[in-house]
Amino acid sequence: MELPLTWDAWKKSLAAAFGTAEFLGLSEARIKDLAYHLGNFLASKVEPGTPEHRLLKELWDAGTEQERQALTGMLVKMLEREKAPRQY
Repeated sequence: MELPLTWDAWKKSLAAAFGTAEFLGLSEARIKDLAYHLGNFLASKVEPGTPEHRLLKELWDAGTEQERQALTGMLVKMLEREKAPRQY
């Protein structure tokens, strides 16, 4: 299975999903836990469709559990920044 989304579309989809999770009252820790499990699923079942997805998969595959948790945390933080209003 291949992930057919562009990098930007993928980020928007995940940001929307995390926004929904926050709206439903899930804690940041729970969202990170769910994102970690999603990362495991994607790394094992989905073929990367873009260079960015390939990089994430390679980082995931090379990392220890602790490093994967850190990567997950950084991705969640990146997505939180994506939804924040831009300051000019």
